[in-house]
Amino acid sequence: MKITILGLFLLCYCGVFSAFGQQRQIDNIDITSTWGGLGQPQKGQLSIVRKASEYRADGKRIDASKIDSLVKALEEPDIAKPNLDNL
Repeated sequence: MKITILGLFLLCYCGVFSAFGQQRQIDNIDITSTWGGLGQPQKGQLSIVRKASEYRADGKRIDASKIDSLVKALEEPDIAKPNLDNL
């Protein structure tokens, strides 16, 4: 079954920038997904929170490399004309 997501909202609350390395510390990521097409309308929400030196979502530990990959992907430039080769 193919599911189309109409809205995906990412809100990243970033910590203080380091003066030396310009490294960003992500304290919180909120993801909201909504569906309002054919079938039952749905809304999903996921919150990832940094506690001490690790990230947690729904009580489960999230690998910091996954958060780094997400932030890197969000910072990539927009794709002007999507096709199979650049997705």
